[in-house]
Amino acid sequence: MIRTRAILYVSAAVSVFACTSEPEPEDIERAMVEVEAAGDVFAVREGGTLTLRVTLAAQPVEDVLIPLSVDDDELELSERSLTFSVLNWNLPQEVSLSNDDDFEADGDKPVVLSLGPPNSLDACFNQTPALELTIVSVDGVCGNGVVDGDEACDESEPEDRRCGYGERSCVYCTGFCQEAPGAVTGFCGDGVIQEEEGGEL
Repeated sequence: MIRTRAILYVSAAVSVFACTSEPEPEDIERAMVEVEAAGDVFAVREGGTLTLRVTLAAQPVEDVLIPLSVDDDELELSERSLTFSVLNWNLPQEVSLSNDDDFEADGDKPVVLSLGPPNSLDACFNQTPALELTIVSVDGVCGNGVVDGDEACDESEPEDRRCGYGERSCVYCTGFCQEAPGAVTGFCGDGVIQEEEGGEL
């Protein structure tokens, strides 16, 4: 599994000592929020779900609450916030992003998932801006009867893979909403007597 990481550099404590109101540059560089997703892009198809794993890369001195929000009503978050403590700061917490299908061929679109700004008594985390993560909403889901996204076809009911009598070639819609050659069943002159034929020369 390939993991993609979105990184926000934050003003976080990197030791058990209290953070000062003006962190050192090296502290800022070492501290970050990490977001991982399976695959090489952050994307979720309509009708599907994307699971993200979130951690802190630096240990805070107080609990850190990270609010979560998304700027599109068609997407729904499983959690509205995450809380990291001195003990669980490096243990991944999962967030699911579900994408409703609007049954319209309106194309792929970027949506913004916001993590933060953090709320904490840790002075460094508390002055950190929100991480705004761009996620692609992929249009459509195969099987909804609407041709959208990268689909070549979309049948709500599976199409017969056999060509009709008399057809020398045909295509059918696969379960992946792509076209594929159908099986030729017969035609006049193929040397095989079909039910539709009284006889064949």
